[in-house]
Amino acid sequence: MESLTECITKFEPPFVSGEDIHNSTPNKPTYIILSNLGITLTHGFISFKVKARSDVHFALISGNTEYEQLYEIVIGGWTNKQSVIRTVKQGKPVSLKKGTFLDERKFKAFWISWNDTTINVGHGLEVASGKIFLEWTNPNGLRPILNAGFYTAFGSTG
Repeated sequence: MESLTECITKFEPPFVSGEDIHNSTPNKPTYIILSNLGITLTHGFISFKVKARSDVHFALISGNTEYEQLYEIVIGGWTNKQSVIRTVKQGKPVSLKKGTFLDERKFKAFWISWNDTTINVGHGLEVASGKIFLEWTNPNGLRPILNAGFYTAFGSTG
């Protein structure tokens, strides 16, 4: 996941909005928490690039650990055959899109945005690109999103 990934050697915390952060993810279903990398969410939007075979997980978290309430976005899950939004880690999908989303040979760009009621996931690095492929609205409103995390697993690294 570039802009969030492949080896944190390029920059030292604190990070500035828009800076490229690099980190590699092992084949392990444990979230790497952005606040632990010195990254703070401030605008209801995050963009990143990913180079992985499958199963990129991204969490929008109501606290500072993956054990707190979260929304989980899986990009290229099920051997890169579908992507989903879930309301809990490994929960039942509330939004699903079939298709191939990832490439293990080149970086693919994605963004996630959220507001008081809706989570959108799209291709590219900016929401303005309008290329939404996953969307979910909770008419009762979303829980507060204070942090985020990511991992690759189920036979994939990124």
